[in-house]
Amino acid sequence: DLAWGALAGITAAIAYMLFLAAIAAGQMSVVAPIAAATGATVPAAYGLGFENGPGKMAVIGIGVAITAIVLVSSEEPTEEATPPRAVALAGLSGLFFGVFFVSLAFTSTDAGMWPLVASRSVSIPLLVVVNLSVNRGVRFDRSVLVRTAVAGAMEMVASMLILWALRRGPIAVAGVFGSLYPASTVLLAWMMLGERLRHVQKAGVFLALAAAAFTAM
Repeated sequence: DLAWGALAGITAAIAYMLFLAAIAAGQMSVVAPIAAATGATVPAAYGLGFENGPGKMAVIGIGVAITAIVLVSSEEPTEEATPPRAVALAGLSGLFFGVFFVSLAFTSTDAGMWPLVASRSVSIPLLVVVNLSVNRGVRFDRSVLVRTAVAGAMEMVASMLILWALRRGPIAVAGVFGSLYPASTVLLAWMMLGERLRHVQKAGVFLALAAAAFTAM
């Protein structure tokens, strides 16, 4: 269980680094949907291929959910072309995020939350070492640290919830719906920051709700 947790930590750290590199190399409107959709496809493919697959309605829900992920995570396109390198990095990032989900799913219920402890024990030092090797001088702003700490705590709660879901439900369903986080991000930005939802994002949110309904049937 701890080994699977450690593997999850390594894959998550690599996924984050690849995602940031993809954003730096290309457009967010292209990078985010590719990474999110790929991350959802990996657990879906594993669950449908190697587990006792979910019912027909759940399979439809998975397909609708992946479509929703692409729509809701898209941003306003620009005329600037996205380099193939950014597309490749985004795809690899999603692949590692998907492996993160599958790795956590292999842990047993008896292990409790210790796999997540193992995951963070590996991912945090790895990210620190890589960051220090890339950036010689590291400066921290106190306000940024506070916001980062809050975000980290919420991310840990999210990881505990997805671990719980992966252990109790089909990986195909839990992994795909765990990748629907862009929907909540978009809705929170709309409610708390007053950001305007684009029509394609509204369609994505609607499809996310429809996917949940299909899966529950």
